[in-house]
Amino acid sequence: MTLQWDDTLERIGVSYALYGTSRVHAAWECARETYAGTLHWSGERFDEHVLGVLKVFMRFCPDADAVQACILHHVLQFPHWNTQRLDLLFGKTIQSIVRQVHLLSHVTLRNRRVPVQNLRKMLVQASDDPRALLIILCDRCSMLQHIHLLSEGEQRRVCQDVLQLFAPAAARLGIYALKHELERLAFPVAYPTDAERIQGQIDVFWKEYSAFLQETAIHVQAFLREHGVHAVVKAREKQLYSMFAKMHRKGVSHITHIYDLFALRVVVNSVEECYRALGFLHTLGHPVPHRFKDYIAFPKPNGYRSVHTTLTCLPKVPPHVFTEVQIRTHDMHRQAELGIAAHWQYKEMGSVQRATHKAHLEELLADTRAAEVGSTDHIFVLTPTGDVIELLEGSMPLDFAFAIHSDLGFCFRSVRVNGAIVPMDHILDNGDVVEIMRWKSPRPSVKWLSLVRTAGARLRLRKFFAAQEDIAAQEYSSEVKEEQPRGVVRRVKKHPLTVQPRQKIICDGIAMPTSFAKCCRPDERGKDVSLVGVIGRSGIVKVHWDECGFLKRTNPERHVVVMWRTE
Repeated sequence: MTLQWDDTLERIGVSYALYGTSRVHAAWECARETYAGTLHWSGERFDEHVLGVLKVFMRFCPDADAVQACILHHVLQFPHWNTQRLDLLFGKTIQSIVRQVHLLSHVTLRNRRVPVQNLRKMLVQASDDPRALLIILCDRCSMLQHIHLLSEGEQRRVCQDVLQLFAPAAARLGIYALKHELERLAFPVAYPTDAERIQGQIDVFWKEYSAFLQETAIHVQAFLREHGVHAVVKAREKQLYSMFAKMHRKGVSHITHIYDLFALRVVVNSVEECYRALGFLHTLGHPVPHRFKDYIAFPKPNGYRSVHTTLTCLPKVPPHVFTEVQIRTHDMHRQAELGIAAHWQYKEMGSVQRATHKAHLEELLADTRAAEVGSTDHIFVLTPTGDVIELLEGSMPLDFAFAIHSDLGFCFRSVRVNGAIVPMDHILDNGDVVEIMRWKSPRPSVKWLSLVRTAGARLRLRKFFAAQEDIAAQEYSSEVKEEQPRGVVRRVKKHPLTVQPRQKIICDGIAMPTSFAKCCRPDERGKDVSLVGVIGRSGIVKVHWDECGFLKRTNPERHVVVMWRTE
């Protein structure tokens, strides 16, 4: 980046007095050095990409910490940056936001192993700080403006992510202005045929009926003022993607079957005037039954408040056309446009008002997570390849290993978290990048049972140890029977795990629980045949003849060397 910070603020139209602090300037200088001469994965220059994200982000009047995090939100992609360095240079808050943005940037529909609904919940739940989610939403919004730099297939993939994951996340936080912009930019790329069809229907409609909505808005505003309600009335046409989604849900093929295709937004000064305006409008037009919703008395979980009603026969509106009317105060309108971000702007308020808004913001976040996610005792960590893994809060590296694959868990050797070796009892946190080093063959210890948090990992370990114990008991019992005189019967108890049983075969020089495969029956072929072992999910080694056809369908990484024991 060649621009200085004050030039950058001027370019994106922001006052230097608000964000000209030394800490923000230091973040900009670090970003300039890091991003210099590199390209974002979208094909855009990193400096131009960050400027575009900042320009979108500044609409929400973020604080200085959020601006620093926005400037630095890509640095963890570079080898010489890690969470420790971020914490040292910019503090825990910036490090936490940047780490969460880095995590959220890997939530995608590509190669997904979980349902879309769970990915949507993940976006809300994985970000403890709403500023992190807002940064990634602004990042996607800025990137859509340069989507043409990508290949056609990649364009559609990115836009599918936006429509199915990021736009719904913006709605969950109540940031409808950003939601609508994301949908407007992504829909024609993801669904070009449907977008063209719906736009054609709209063009035909306006050709048949002249543009009436603006005239209706002027008439309604004058009508309300005549009755003592000072309101600002604006016309609003439903966006293409909203039409497409509603038509798909209702199973209709034409836009005229949608009730809220056209809308009027009535903004008044007080809650009392909301209900007064509602009464007057019900005398001006005909209310449609069962189309009244009072979100003032019963707000949505994301904090959205308004009174909605649907009317017919409004002035200038064709008789068969429905018009939805949304009535709200100026504060409610600001909340509807900015959502949770509306509660960050405390600078012009007193301390009591700031505390009230902060408490309301925390309540909204709690309600949103409770409504959309349910339980919040989960974290999300990353594999070295960028896959997102969901774990219980308080999980340790062994939980992560077993969540990837049982084989990786049984062969656990050591772990790196964010590039640093950590002990097995290290508690993982949101956004950690976890890399497991493994042995070639399973080497679990009974002590591991105290180092797992998830029930699945604990169950697999217990099954593994139980299998070892059963095999030990069976072989010990057979040895005892061989030594007993004929006719003498003795009860044999299960032998503890500490006894090393005599096995017919050895796996990599280690005594492991084994069983012979029934497909090739190597135990019936004699000791002259060569053997190959395959580690199963339960940790038991299935022994095959080395020419068994089944081996071709198994993962070579799960094969172990097996040989007959020499007496």
